[in-house]
Amino acid sequence: RGLGDVYKRQSHLQEVLAYLATSILQIADLLAPFMPDTAIKIKQKFASEVVDNSIGVLFPKIHNYTE
Repeated sequence: RGLGDVYKRQSHLQEVLAYLATSILQIADLLAPFMPDTAIKIKQKFASEVVDNSIGVLFPKIHNYTE
């Protein structure tokens, strides 16, 4: 495998990640009427080129223990 192959794969990965980020932002728009706070947090996470992890967990795990 040559260096061109590496750049080609890296370019494809960037394209896929950009598509996924755009899709997540579209989902945030669809969530807004039902989960406005979560939609805002999603948009804040993707507001810049680097995903901001300081906002915290969007969907915390809920433990339901039954006997």
